Amino acid sequence: MTATVSTQPTYQVVNPATGAVGESFDFATDDEIEAMLADSAAAYRAWQARPITERAEIVHRVAKLFKEHADRLGAI
Repeated sequence: MTATVSTQPTYQVVNPATGAVGESFDFATDDEIEAMLADSAAAYRAWQARPITERAEIVHRVAKLFKEHADRLGAI
């Protein structure tokens, strides 16, 4: 069995103050990006189809979680 080594570049988030790489992302082809965009559009349509009261409950729950975890999230 041979390993396949990608020659495609990775995308990196670099801290300009330190030069440290914070995160790296694999290369994505145009087809992969198009698929992700299509998935995102479908998720948006599914969210939009939910009743406003249901969406409001979800948003309120997220706000509550943000408040509960504010210190930890702020440190990130």
